Amino acid sequence: MDNSKQAKAQKSPSGSLSKSQKKPVAPSVPVAHPPYGSAALKPKKKVGLIVGIISGVLILILAIVAALLYFLWWQNPQKIVTDAVVNTMTTKKAVVNGKMTVIASNDSKIELNIKSAADSPKTKTDVEAKITLKNVSKTVNLKAAVVTDQDGTIYVKLDGMRKLVESVVSLAIDANIPSSTYEVSPSLKQQVEAVKKQIISQLEEKVSKIDGKWLKTTAEDIANNNTDIKCSAEIVKKLQNDSKARKEIADIYRQNSFLIIKDTKIDDRNGGRGFEIDLNSDEAVAKAKDFSKALESTSIGKDIKNCTKDARHNNGSVNKTVRSNGTLKIWADVNSHALKAVEIKSKGKDSSASLSLDIDTSKTESIDIPSNAASLKSVVEELFKGMSNSSVSQSA
Repeated sequence: MDNSKQAKAQKSPSGSLSKSQKKPVAPSVPVAHPPYGSAALKPKKKVGLIVGIISGVLILILAIVAALLYFLWWQNPQKIVTDAVVNTMTTKKAVVNGKMTVIASNDSKIELNIKSAADSPKTKTDVEAKITLKNVSKTVNLKAAVVTDQDGTIYVKLDGMRKLVESVVSLAIDANIPSSTYEVSPSLKQQVEAVKKQIISQLEEKVSKIDGKWLKTTAEDIANNNTDIKCSAEIVKKLQNDSKARKEIADIYRQNSFLIIKDTKIDDRNGGRGFEIDLNSDEAVAKAKDFSKALESTSIGKDIKNCTKDARHNNGSVNKTVRSNGTLKIWADVNSHALKAVEIKSKGKDSSASLSLDIDTSKTESIDIPSNAASLKSVVEELFKGMSNSSVSQSA
């Protein structure tokens, strides 16, 4: 009995409290707290927004400046032409294809088809020549190949020399015999033809040593104790091998660019924009004189000055600029400013000439130096020796 009462007392300890001691418990209400970190994020978001706006504005300004530079400076026609000329002076490789035509007053014509490649310091050029003589209704074809190496040695090969000799002999003899002579003496024509064959036969033996054969010559051979020629050959060799000397000239030209644009309304060609150059304006002539004067301070200019000191002594000065009666057009890539084409036309009192070239400075071709070339000097000396001996034996 006592044990059950104690258990009830343990189960309800609060039951021993009086009614006055019991208090109502207030309901639990959650306390509102600001989101964590919200106070710190608000200023950071504002700073990030401002930085983003400023960056966007700067990028926009830079884009506008770049666009203005591209269209007003980089796309400036005069800069395109100047850069094209400078790039050509300093380039180490190129492929060139073109045509040159010379017309005489008697309508005789020389046409040259040109294919050339450069892989500094080596170059090669192939030329197909067609010579049309109107007064005698004669056409002569001749092919020539020229290769230069790093030492300045020139290798030459001529094809078609036999046909050329036949034509020259026939023209030389026919020019001295009026056609009316054959009418008076028909047998004379047969005699003349026999003489032609005899001369051609003698020359063919000599020409066979040249026709289709590689021959080589050096600056010393060409000069043949002529100091002016030797000096000029050394300058060409230096230009060919010395990139620093070429850059020096290019820098001088950039400061004194005398190829001033006359007209930009030229059709595109070879992927380039066309420009006609003003050759005769006072500004162009003045800039050409400034370039010539500034060139004297370069290493090449000093070499030229030494080579031409005799000419300057006799003529007073070689620094003279002559106005041209021809036209010059240049085509250049508007993006890379690489030279793409050149066209030159000139007209004199008795003749006219034109040169048209397509140029690609982004590539080159394989250039092989002939290994079996004979000395041009030795071959020519042998030819003249043989001819003199032949003439002596005939006179005897």
